[in-house]
Amino acid sequence: MWNWLKRLSGLTSGEQPAASVATMQEKPAASATVTQTLEDAPRHAASVVVLDFSHILTPQQAQAASEQGVLSMNYAMPLELGGVEAALNQMYLPPEAAELKQFLDLHIILPLCQEGLLDSYSADPQYLGDSQIPQAVAIQCGGKWDFKAKLVCWGPEFVPQEGLLEVREAPQVFQIRPPAPQLSVEKFLESFWLDYADWNDWAYALSERIEAENPGQYEHYNEIDAAYAGLLQAYCVADFNSSGASFDSISKHHPRTESIIAQAQSGDARLIYTRSLSIVEGTRLTSFYEYQLQQQAGVWRIVQLNYVNDEGKWGIL
Repeated sequence: MWNWLKRLSGLTSGEQPAASVATMQEKPAASATVTQTLEDAPRHAASVVVLDFSHILTPQQAQAASEQGVLSMNYAMPLELGGVEAALNQMYLPPEAAELKQFLDLHIILPLCQEGLLDSYSADPQYLGDSQIPQAVAIQCGGKWDFKAKLVCWGPEFVPQEGLLEVREAPQVFQIRPPAPQLSVEKFLESFWLDYADWNDWAYALSERIEAENPGQYEHYNEIDAAYAGLLQAYCVADFNSSGASFDSISKHHPRTESIIAQAQSGDARLIYTRSLSIVEGTRLTSFYEYQLQQQAGVWRIVQLNYVNDEGKWGIL
């Protein structure tokens, strides 16, 4: 198993860190055969996607699979954070996992390093048996914040992410379910995603109906804005600066489409990074978000919600 650790100091925007030094730990002997069945693994009720790379036992097989597009080469220690272009820094991942790791490295972790919030990086590939393909990659960064992410690439822990294929049946009345005290971050966000989706679908259906029955009438937007204000009051800090209400045929947030991919902690504050998947007319649309959370009187509150892409991040709530 390869274990990479790099101390990053004085890294500012536009600067590249010095080359890293890699240390190698001997890969453990082949583990016992995985006996967990698909029924034991936590999965969505929808169709199950099984990825199995247990038959790839040599670097040559991994490279051949990469040439066929089945796998993608990825640097354990990203070059932008001081990794070296060498075979000992290379690992082969399923394409979706490789893309996700690259996005985390370049568009989430690197900016946090440049802001002075992180100053170390380690990536720990985790294997099943003799396979040369990591079943998961655990990423941990230190500094002013404690950053952790685990990318499950294949195997019994792999859970394919669902996407909304079509517009859900909209609720006739929008009703907020305020988050209860002492909820975990995960349960708090699930509650927010569900309430946001209900508001979005209700607002979209109401707008479509009113515009079909009374074209040019816009009084219903006052009702939509008031409901949105109630949603923000239930989940955000008191002085939250909203960018304004917006809704669409498919909600940006929903427990079926959005999942946590990384977390960072500093005291009572959290940075939560999520990936959202929607499928519109057969096209996969992937979005990434950064939730800045603060715990107040035992209840999590959203301080800021940002949309993140390869150009930066913007407030969207």
